[in-house]
Amino acid sequence: MRTHGLFCLAVFTLAGACFAQEPKGGWRNWVYPCPSTATPPVIDGRIDDEAYKNAPVAGGFTDYHNPGRYVDPAVTFRVVHDWETLYFAFRCVEPQLDKIPVIEPQGRDAIAAHGETVEIFLDADHDHKDYHQWIPEINGNFYDGRGWDKSWDSQIEFATHRGVGYWSVEVAIPLQQLGVEKLAQWQVVGMGLVRNRWLGSPQSKSRYWATWQSYHSPHTPSTLDHLVICAEKAEIPPDKLAELMPVMKWDNPKTGPHLVVRPLGISGSSYSDLGGAAVAKSALRVKELELVAGLLTKHAEELKRRLGELESRVPSLDPGTHPLFMLEVDRLAADTDTAYWASRTEALLQVFASRQ
Repeated sequence: MRTHGLFCLAVFTLAGACFAQEPKGGWRNWVYPCPSTATPPVIDGRIDDEAYKNAPVAGGFTDYHNPGRYVDPAVTFRVVHDWETLYFAFRCVEPQLDKIPVIEPQGRDAIAAHGETVEIFLDADHDHKDYHQWIPEINGNFYDGRGWDKSWDSQIEFATHRGVGYWSVEVAIPLQQLGVEKLAQWQVVGMGLVRNRWLGSPQSKSRYWATWQSYHSPHTPSTLDHLVICAEKAEIPPDKLAELMPVMKWDNPKTGPHLVVRPLGISGSSYSDLGGAAVAKSALRVKELELVAGLLTKHAEELKRRLGELESRVPSLDPGTHPLFMLEVDRLAADTDTAYWASRTEALLQVFASRQ
C-alpha cells in the first residue's frame, strides 16, 4: 500500500447565512481535486492500482453528532475519474475486524446505513436539487436511491476487501445514468461521504456515524462538499480556484474556510515533515518531563534529609524550642509544595539552553 497523504487549508472563506449552531470559524467546506486516469482501476476492493497514484488521500472524518471530534479508528479515501465514471476507494481502519461476521449478501436495498458501511452522495449537476446515494456494505450488500426514493436502481460495480486491521471498498459509478454524458475539466460536483462503524451496543463509544462534511445531513444537497474534475494532476491553480469559488459558494449555508485536499501540507511541506516537526515538539516535552523527574528526586532527597533531622528533634522539644521548631516544619511544608514548580522551571531553562 502506498504512503497516504492528507490535506491542507486554503485561504478562502465563504460568506452567507448558516442555519445551525455554527462553530467558531464557521462550518468547513472540503474541496477534492479529482484527477483522471487513462486505465480504470480493477474493482476488487484492494486499492493497489496505478490508477490511484495521482489521487491524494483525504481524511478528516468527524463524528456527525460531535463535528469537532475526529473519529478513531480513521477512514481515508481517494477518487479518480476517466471522464465518464467516478471511482471511489475507501480504507476503513478496523482493529476489531474479527468481530465483524462474514455473511452472504441479502440483495439490493436490504440494508441502509446499518452494519459496516460507507456512503456516497453525489449532486452530479450541482443544482442542489437532484442527488443520489449509494451505501456499499462490507459483506457485499448495497443500497442505492435517488434522494429518499430507494426504488431508483443504478448500475454500479463495487467490491470489498478485508485486510489486516482494516477493510476497504472500491466503487465505480458510471455518470451517464445520472444525466452526465461526459465530465469536463474544472466541473464541480457536489459530494458527501460517510463511514458507519457499527461495532458494539448503540451506546458504545466504538460506534459512530462519521461524515467528511459537517453541517446537517448529507441529504441536504446545498451543504455537500465539492469534487472538482481535474486532468492528470490533482491540482487546482490559484486563479482557477478563485474562479470556481462563486460556484462552490452558491446557495451554500456553510460559512467556514474551504479546505483543499493536496498531497503536500502548508507551505509545500510534506506530511512526513509536518509529522516529524510535531514529534520533535513532543520529544522536547518528554525530555522536559525526564529532567523534572530527576530534579524532583534531587529535591525529594534534600527534603527527606531535613524531615529526618526534624523527626530526631521531636523527643527533646520543650516550651523554649517548640516555636522555632514549628517555623522550620512550616518552611519544610512550603518547600515541599514548591518543589514541583521549582523543578519544572529549572527543567524548562535546561531545555531552552540545550536548543541554543
